[in-house]
Amino acid sequence: MRIVSRWLVIAIAVTLAAACSSEPTGPSDTNIIGNWTGTNNVGQSFDVSLAQTGGSVRGSYNAFWASANTSGNVLGMVSGTTFSGFLNNTASACADAVATVSGIVIGNTMTWSSTAGFTGAPASCPQGAFTLTLRKQGQ
Repeated sequence: MRIVSRWLVIAIAVTLAAACSSEPTGPSDTNIIGNWTGTNNVGQSFDVSLAQTGGSVRGSYNAFWASANTSGNVLGMVSGTTFSGFLNNTASACADAVATVSGIVIGNTMTWSSTAGFTGAPASCPQGAFTLTLRKQGQ
């Protein structure tokens, strides 16, 4: 019984310490709602439209490339000035390819990087790591 009580006290202490942490756990103050345009490091143009509820982000994108125009969904989270999420191709020959992206938001500029690029894409689709720099429209 004494061992159970000791573990209960430790569990409560850990829970209280986490609750009092200075790390933010609530919704993000960063607003990325709206339309963004930009290019990646290999010259592919992107149009991105995002909606946000708290830290949860959903949206869509269109990418324009010489060999394959693609489009798809954006799903991710924003916390502070950090975004992390996925780009999922839903149309064209590149359908079902997914890129994991992460990056930062500074004012009206957002930069996303993917170290693996789109996985599951056929050879005719853009391949490899990329960095995408976006600027919020209407700003």
